[in-house]
Amino acid sequence: MNISPQYIQSVVSELVSLPHLRQVSLLVNDKTTVKATRQRRYDGRSRRTTFLVTIGAPNFAERRAIKVAKKSGEVFPKRKIKWWPKK
Repeated sequence: MNISPQYIQSVVSELVSLPHLRQVSLLVNDKTTVKATRQRRYDGRSRRTTFLVTIGAPNFAERRAIKVAKKSGEVFPKRKIKWWPKK
């Protein structure tokens, strides 16, 4: 699996710039996603943050979104970053 470092950089920089987000993912194509997840709950006092970067197959919700997008005739891949806020 060959992933451009540009994808990883864009996902991580998006997560760093918005501290209220927990997970950010990018659909590279219909079989590959790049995700960055914040590992710890954010509070204003913290000086450091740990991120987990995952490169691999899309999860169930992402596969469903891909299927719906293809069925409706949208251009794919969109290369838009999806956000998942903290609960």
